[in-house]
Amino acid sequence: MRRTGSRLTPARHDYGVSAEIGYKRDANGNRVSSKKQWQLHRLRREHRRARYGSKAERNLAHALQEIARMSSALDLPRSVVEEASQVYRQAQHRDLIRGRSIEMMAAGSLYAACRCRGLQRRPGEIGSVARCTADQLRTGYRALKVEEIEPQIVTARTYVPRLASDCRVTSEVNARAYELADLADRDRITNGRNPAGVAAACLYLAGNERGSAKTQTEFAAAADVTVSTLRARYYELRERA
Repeated sequence: MRRTGSRLTPARHDYGVSAEIGYKRDANGNRVSSKKQWQLHRLRREHRRARYGSKAERNLAHALQEIARMSSALDLPRSVVEEASQVYRQAQHRDLIRGRSIEMMAAGSLYAACRCRGLQRRPGEIGSVARCTADQLRTGYRALKVEEIEPQIVTARTYVPRLASDCRVTSEVNARAYELADLADRDRITNGRNPAGVAAACLYLAGNERGSAKTQTEFAAAADVTVSTLRARYYELRERA
């Protein structure tokens, strides 16, 4: 026997093996009679009632829908959605969800998946589309047993391309900023500092060298850091560049 249909995915509470009952047309596309439509309506009603075997399964479905919604709003790839769904499933299996908000833990799972993939998504950015605050997201992330998650190290270099795109700088400024970010990582300027702030300072310094009119405020806003933070990193870079 061979299975057909869409592939299995942890992003669905039933891994994608559920069936959907149609409305007004049969499998061949032909319109069904009004009597048959009423029968299909009753079948759909019973199908909805029997879809979830327990309250935990219903909560899981709600959490996975939240992860998919946030990922769509942030334009994240499907692989991140599935990894976040798997993180949430593991947390539910270890009984880490009990007593905590589903939305908070779903957002924390998505942030954990982004960190595992090395994606530069800040808690505030995910919190802007989540049904919880950025502080609650951090709480959910810590509750996921962070020591059991293996996040990739996010450096200043990983932030440069995205900030350059957000600020619409030229390719010359982007290339020079990447060189400066590489220098900052090698000289350990980024140690103990926000890599987004270092990347913003690299772009600002590169823009000054290439005659760009972009201001510190624009780069700081794109990186979600204060202007004073950007300025401090800028002075450090300027001394070593």
